[in-house]
Amino acid sequence: MSIESKNNSENKDKEEQYDESNTTEHNGAGRQAFVNIEQLLFELASAERLSILSRLSEQKVANNLSTLSKDLNIVVQEIHRHINRLLEAGLIQKTSANSYSLTAFGIVMLTQIPTLKFLAKNKDYFSDHILGQLPLKFIQRLGALSDSQYLDNQVAVFEYQREILSKAQNYLYIIIPLIPLYLIDSIMLRLEANETNSGRNVPEMQLKYLLPYNAILPKKRHNDLRHSAFYELLNKEIVQRRMTERVHVGIIINESQSMVMFPTIAKKGSTRVRGGEEGQEEIDMNSGFYSTDSIFHEWCVDYFNYMWHIAKPFNRNKLNEV
Repeated sequence: MSIESKNNSENKDKEEQYDESNTTEHNGAGRQAFVNIEQLLFELASAERLSILSRLSEQKVANNLSTLSKDLNIVVQEIHRHINRLLEAGLIQKTSANSYSLTAFGIVMLTQIPTLKFLAKNKDYFSDHILGQLPLKFIQRLGALSDSQYLDNQVAVFEYQREILSKAQNYLYIIIPLIPLYLIDSIMLRLEANETNSGRNVPEMQLKYLLPYNAILPKKRHNDLRHSAFYELLNKEIVQRRMTERVHVGIIINESQSMVMFPTIAKKGSTRVRGGEEGQEEIDMNSGFYSTDSIFHEWCVDYFNYMWHIAKPFNRNKLNEV
C-alpha cells in the first residue's frame, strides 16, 4: 500500500470514529432532553398540582399551606406533599412568611398549559379537522384560542357570524372560501349604516376581506343601487379586498368578537366547498370557535394581517360566480 493510500485509509478510519462518537453523543443528548421533559410532564400530570400553580399565578397576598388548602379544597397534608414536589421541580419557590410563589421557570411553563388545554378539550374536533398549512408560529400559539365557545352546527355558526357583522363598529376582517348571500346582505346592511352615521362624528367602519381564487359568489349579490354604492366604498378604500391561491383557516372578526373555522380533508362527493377535490383541505363553515377574549382576538388579527400581507391584488376574473 502506498504512503498516500495508507494516510487516506487512516484519515477515513478517524472520520468514521469521529462521526460515530458524535452520533452517540448527539443521541445521548437528545435522549437526555426527552428524559428531562418526561420528568417535567410527570410533575405536571396532576390536576392538584396544576391547580396550585394556577392559584399561585394569581399572586394573592397569602399563598401559605392553609390558604391553599382552603381555596382549593384539598387537605393540608396533600397540599404539603404537592408543594414539595413543585419545589423540587423548580416550578415554585418559598417566600417570606411561609408563602409560595412561581419561579420564572414556573411562570413560563404555566403559559404553555392553555395549548394543551385547548387541544385536550377539543380532541374530538381535531380528530376530523386539520390545521391546514397554518404557519408554525400560529400553531405554537394555539393556546390563545383556549377561552372560546365551540360552535358545533351550521345554525350556531350562522347566528354568531351575523352577530359579529351587525355589532362591528370600527372594522370587519374576513377570510373565507366563499361568500353566501346571507353574509353579503349582512355586510351591506352594516356598510350602509356608515351613511346613516355620516356627519355624526362616528368613525366609518372599514371592511377588509380576503378570498381564494375560484371563490364562490352569487351573481345577483347586488342590485343596481347597492352595486354602485359598493364600488364607491371601494374607491374610498373603506372596502378593501385581496385574493390568495387558497385559504387554510376561516376568520371573521370585528373589534371585539372573533370566529375561527378550521379545515377538514375533502371526501369524495363533498359539497361543502364547490369544486373541492378529494383529499384537498376545505374550510368547514358548519363549525368553529367563537370568543370575545382579547387574547383569542389578538391571534385572529395577527393571522389576518399575516395573510393580508402575502395576498395578491383582487382579480374578479378568478371568481366563481353561480
